[in-house]
Amino acid sequence: MARDSKLTSAVLKTFLSAVSCWIRKRLRQQNVRGLLKTGAVTSIQRFDSALALNVHFHALVLDGAYGRQADGSVRFWPVAAPDDEDVAEVAMRVYRRVLKLFDSERDEFGAREPGMAAIAAASLSKMVATGGRRGLPVRRLKAGERPTSRLMGNRCAEVQGFNIHANVRVAGNDRQGLETLCCYVGRPPLSDARLQEREDGNLSLRLKRAWPDGTTHLLLSPGELIEKLIPLIPRPRAHTMP
Repeated sequence: MARDSKLTSAVLKTFLSAVSCWIRKRLRQQNVRGLLKTGAVTSIQRFDSALALNVHFHALVLDGAYGRQADGSVRFWPVAAPDDEDVAEVAMRVYRRVLKLFDSERDEFGAREPGMAAIAAASLSKMVATGGRRGLPVRRLKAGERPTSRLMGNRCAEVQGFNIHANVRVAGNDRQGLETLCCYVGRPPLSDARLQEREDGNLSLRLKRAWPDGTTHLLLSPGELIEKLIPLIPRPRAHTMP
């Protein structure tokens, strides 16, 4: 997905289709009939807070659907917030559909661009692909050991690595809240405020939240930082806000 924009679009379509199916199913249970149209705006992001390659979607989804009534007017039918079981149901549907999609695809990226494939693979696993520390994990700075927790949180479910978080809602009249959420959805991968040069010439990247093992910063050489940024660059003419 990191190098194939068409595949990324297909996975996004699969995901939004699963969400729309759940919304329509809920409305059918409320005896809402007719053609129902859902809506969403999505930002495709390629990174996490540690600059690791992590293709994922931030989707702003209407909590309901529009339908035409008998008199020809259009009405918005809202649905109640999903519970944890609902999110798990959608996550399972996405998992099954995307696996079928992947079964029909061939990944030739590694053979065509082995250098970029190696950098991308290292980024995914938080390893170093180039330089004197090639093959070693990215160095970490810790503030102390912390207990490990596998709880996913409210309205957050994971199935074999596919996870969906649906616990953020903005009211229709909350324009400031919507603007704040949109700014988050479209944020860049790196903030200058989290990056600091050390006396030894290395760079310290502060994580947004400490990891369960106590890691608070990543320690990168200038070359390692550039290596981590390379796979985050979208391919030419590949939209990240479809």
